[in-house]
Amino acid sequence: MEFKIMTFNLRCDCGADGKNNWQYRTGLVKDAIYGENPDLIGFQEVTRNMFEDVRNMIEKDYVVLGAGRNADYTGEGVNIAFKKDKFDLLGLETFWLSDTPNVPGSRYENLDQSTCPRTALIAEIAVRGKGKRLYFCNTHLDHIGEQAKVCGAKLICEKLEQKCMGKDVVVITGD
Repeated sequence: MEFKIMTFNLRCDCGADGKNNWQYRTGLVKDAIYGENPDLIGFQEVTRNMFEDVRNMIEKDYVVLGAGRNADYTGEGVNIAFKKDKFDLLGLETFWLSDTPNVPGSRYENLDQSTCPRTALIAEIAVRGKGKRLYFCNTHLDHIGEQAKVCGAKLICEKLEQKCMGKDVVVITGD
């Protein structure tokens, strides 16, 4: 199987960005996506309004999924998109990079992690017409703590191993 994959840190929508504000970048994002024409996309630093904008600009061709990292599923997310005509969604799991990955908004309390909760999203998708499936994982590791990065990466690997048991294709994107 051969796919074109894009990882894309959209850089959150910060009010003090002046000419780099999200409202001025949306067209550039759409141009980049359609210029590259990827089959799978992993987005990082996506706020809710950015999620809606991205979904609206590419929903004709892509399924766009994901939630925010906070306990109430708001805040920045690690969203994914995949081509509608190539894949079917079989399952989706969002988990927090923490000692309690099923607790929304949780983080590693005893490590050098930033104050930001971190998540990963794993989509189990079927490759249409091929009888094959793959696991597509997207994340945004901690920007401060080396231990938090390593523990987060280990947790992602453990989750993927539990799901695919080394038999399926795995794609990981992130920042």
